[in-house]
Amino acid sequence: MVEKNNEPWYRQFWPWFLMIPPAAAVIGGFATAFVAGGPPSLVVDDYGQIAMATEARAARDAKAVELSLSADLQLSDAATGAMQSMRVRLEGREAGSSPSRIKVRLIHPTIERLDRNAFLERSGAEYRGSIERPPGRYYVQIEDDAGSWRLTGELPANLEQLALTADDPDGSGNE
Repeated sequence: MVEKNNEPWYRQFWPWFLMIPPAAAVIGGFATAFVAGGPPSLVVDDYGQIAMATEARAARDAKAVELSLSADLQLSDAATGAMQSMRVRLEGREAGSSPSRIKVRLIHPTIERLDRNAFLERSGAEYRGSIERPPGRYYVQIEDDAGSWRLTGELPANLEQLALTADDPDGSGNE
């Protein structure tokens, strides 16, 4: 025969024993939140500067579209990681007033220390110079000394030639 216990539930062992794990989880959650130090800090806190930089980039891209700029970039076939000669043929609406030198940037997608910059001097219809190219894929940016326009593209690993054209930033197709 089963013995009936007439004590109220709060005076029995098992309800309290079964409540210990959920209570411990709640206490542990609060302790973790306290140790974490509150809400995470924002990575970026000056959205105004970001907006101005974005507008400046868009203006430089629009100027390249306005000038109908295009460039053919060619690297020498030297071993990757060594100094390579670079040639750029720049074409556009104002070809006669081309700058005396241009800046070429190879920008690594993830590792800033692998970024490379080179200034190429005009030699006839081309710009010539040299640059060290570490292995991997790079973003290419070509711009004049004044920074009034820019051409951008992507240079895959082991590719030695690249054609860049100014894309219409707003898609309007106006020239």
